[in-house]
Amino acid sequence: MKLLTATITAIFGIYLISLFVLTLVSKGVAVKFLSSFASSARAHYLEQLLRLIVGGSVLYYSADMLYPVIFKFFGWIVLATTIVLILTPWTWHHKFGQWAIPFAIRNIVFYSISAAIMGIFILYCVFKPLFLS
Repeated sequence: MKLLTATITAIFGIYLISLFVLTLVSKGVAVKFLSSFASSARAHYLEQLLRLIVGGSVLYYSADMLYPVIFKFFGWIVLATTIVLILTPWTWHHKFGQWAIPFAIRNIVFYSISAAIMGIFILYCVFKPLFLS
């Protein structure tokens, strides 16, 4: 189970870095990708399923990462907000997305750089303990 959750946590870090790379390579594709969030009930529930998997993986694997308290807290935050979103009608999430996504798109460079920094930090905290032992 640890290998699976470590892998999912690392993939999440890579995903965050990939958002930055995508923005550098094709800003238009990155904008289209961000605009697809909460675009339909299916997209909404798929997002929530992925968030449950990532949040649970980070929470489970946090004890084996650097800064376990931070990642335990982060895992709980992801899980708690996901549960709220699951219980929220997707149309509300869609309305929120219509408000929030234009802000994210206007600030896509800052958003993608922040995501990349977070992704690098996650990868560092996943892999560094493996080389300490």
